Amino acid sequence: MRDKELMGTWDKEFCEKMNKVFKDNKAIFYDYGNIKILEYKKDNTQEDMVRYIFEEDTYTLHISGDYGCCDAVNYKNMRFESFYMNYCDGISEEYFMQKVRASSVPLTYYDFNKFWEGIHDKLIEVGSILEDTKEREYFCDCENKEEEKLFNIKEELYNYFEEDSGLNWDKLNVWCPDIYDEVAWLRYDGLGLEQSEYCKIWLYAFKLAWEELIRKGESIWNKKLLTLVKL
Repeated sequence: MRDKELMGTWDKEFCEKMNKVFKDNKAIFYDYGNIKILEYKKDNTQEDMVRYIFEEDTYTLHISGDYGCCDAVNYKNMRFESFYMNYCDGISEEYFMQKVRASSVPLTYYDFNKFWEGIHDKLIEVGSILEDTKEREYFCDCENKEEEKLFNIKEELYNYFEEDSGLNWDKLNVWCPDIYDEVAWLRYDGLGLEQSEYCKIWLYAFKLAWEELIRKGESIWNKKLLTLVKL
């Protein structure tokens, strides 16, 4: 049943992976007025726990547990009763990420292979660069073969690449100004920038916990919102 409910909005591979992780988790809800807490964890342990603390008077959410911590703020839109509809009823991690003020884990990272896919085609388009570089000592063993030159360029760029910041474009400019001049405009395109799975995990775990409360009959459908009834 869980798979059927979620496959329409979350990709299958992610669902299957996280369903295995959270298969024995249980949802526990605490209502302290303006402070509402939802814990999703295995019985009698803190294993695979995600805890959500809603400060409803300040519209602030604190997430903690085994998958990192974050603070998120969104005026009138970071409340327990409406969180599911606003962030979990569909794939909304990008929207939620915009509301995160602080996080103990990286929400984005740079993938070199994705970066190379984006810049590789541009190097082919400006093929004259490859010809120009044939005189450079670095390419002396290439014998003017395009693929070998591209491979050497790829290796060099990899040395200037960091997962948290992407390509160091200034180092590229020092190493080969000709290449830099042709592709520098791509530095603002976020080449290789990917989202980590942390936001997705936080939202997915909340979705599972919320839907568990619904299956237990602890909430009802009230017009457009799933409004929590006193538990």
